[in-house]
Amino acid sequence: MKEYVMAVDVARKHDYFNIQVGRISPEITPGSVVLGTSDRVVHYLDIIHIEKYQNIGYDEAVGKVARLAGHRDLVSNCDIIVDATGIGDAAVELMRKRNLNPIPILFTSGTAVREVTGESKRPFRLTPGNPGFGHLAVLEEIHVPKEDLKDAGVLLTQQRRVRVAESLRWADDFKRQLNGFRGEINKTGRKSYNAETDSLHDDQVVCFLMMAWWMGRMTRQVKVEDGHLIRAEERLAAGSPYLEAGE
Repeated sequence: MKEYVMAVDVARKHDYFNIQVGRISPEITPGSVVLGTSDRVVHYLDIIHIEKYQNIGYDEAVGKVARLAGHRDLVSNCDIIVDATGIGDAAVELMRKRNLNPIPILFTSGTAVREVTGESKRPFRLTPGNPGFGHLAVLEEIHVPKEDLKDAGVLLTQQRRVRVAESLRWADDFKRQLNGFRGEINKTGRKSYNAETDSLHDDQVVCFLMMAWWMGRMTRQVKVEDGHLIRAEERLAAGSPYLEAGE
């Protein structure tokens, strides 16, 4: 499992283009001798970097994602997930041309997660006994129900497992959006998830919900053995919780 996740909310030129970087921080919670429970691992989502822009084109926006993905802490250690619903697919293609390997997330009104895979365009050599070339199956996009994304965000906030670096420029903006975000029933009887008022944007919440869902997906797939983790507070004490300038 990669330590970092970058969420990208693509926007039309006059809307807000948003990037968030979160660190998946495992922390060991001691068990109880009296109750006979063992130690357990609790994963926190530490939001350590936020960028927000307006009036920029796709090329410039993707350039900012590429610059950030080249940071020394993120290279080969960060999953890039992108809201590819609607206009996001154009930005995804630009990212792929720059070899950023984005994972497109499409918000749906369905009830089940669906992965769409295809063949890699770059062939690889097969085993020595079969010296030909083949193609790897690659993940093209993931269709995720809006309800699943919302539930993942609610779970993290209710369990107090999301932590925001206080000195981030957009930290207060993110908290306002999160507090004003709600689900409501539309005319079709389905729930929709938007900002509570027209003056309150939801771009940062979209990034948060994707990261919350992705963290839940990835941590369920990881088997953790005793002694293989360091506590999150020890990690933070050893250095800054933010991304430092430079690449």
